[in-house]
Amino acid sequence: MTDASPSVGRAGERALIALALDALRAGAARVLLVEGEPGIGKSHLLAYVAGTARAAGATVLEARASAFEGDLPYALFADALDGHLAAAGPRRLGRLGLADPAALLGALPALAPLAAGPAPPDRHRTQRALRDLLERLAGPRPLVVCLDDVHWADPASVGALAALVARGPAAPVLLALAARENQVPAPLAAALAEALRDERAVTVALAPLSPAEAAELVGDAVAAAVYPQAGGNPFYLEQLARVRPSGPGEPRAPAGGGAVPAAVTAALATELAGLGPDARRLLDAAAIAGDPFEPALAARVAELPDAAA
Repeated sequence: MTDASPSVGRAGERALIALALDALRAGAARVLLVEGEPGIGKSHLLAYVAGTARAAGATVLEARASAFEGDLPYALFADALDGHLAAAGPRRLGRLGLADPAALLGALPALAPLAAGPAPPDRHRTQRALRDLLERLAGPRPLVVCLDDVHWADPASVGALAALVARGPAAPVLLALAARENQVPAPLAAALAEALRDERAVTVALAPLSPAEAAELVGDAVAAAVYPQAGGNPFYLEQLARVRPSGPGEPRAPAGGGAVPAAVTAALATELAGLGPDARRLLDAAAIAGDPFEPALAARVAELPDAAA
């Protein structure tokens, strides 16, 4: 699902981002986690981080985890780093003075000129070598690594991220992460909790847009028509706005399947596919019970025990 524009609202969130970038310019390592429901604007806010950092002179590397690459070790870091390293060329790579390039060769083929072959698999060694690589990449100027959809990251990438968060690089490196709320993988969540306590990390929790912000995004008339269905979610607001009248006297999209944009249908189908049978049964019952619905009534309609519901 593509997140919607951060240009409306989000002033408080942008202020938190500015503080993280100020710390980066002062030479500190920081972690920024952007959390929220699908479509709430995580990806666009991460793009705002990247654009702001790039304009300030930082090196910015970006990647997005995929639900289809969970069996590819370190796929997230390969996506973020390997192209940048390949573009640097053997001579510049050699000048980095990496402590252990062989430990990274399995994940980053661009480092092949620096090692005779990959080292035997050892996740702790790989994590140390990755920290060393980020520190050296941040030598000339601050480094910002923007990683989106980390809730889908492969286990090796999650472990490496957790290690980097738990013991940050000794260099101006900002790890800017985006994930769905309550879906951060457990090892990373534990490391983030510790970093938050130590004030080395900040969480930006994206809330739905207010009715006034929705009106700014899609216009007063359209916002009034679609806000109850969209619930302040920018993605749904923008998608539903395409099939709603934008002013008095303009035609409304016909009722039925054509009134729901294909992007919304696809996004919801993806979300529903990840639910267990009881959860899906409860949601089906909730659709019958009404909007808003009483959970106890939906449980009775679904014929589920209260505990299961």
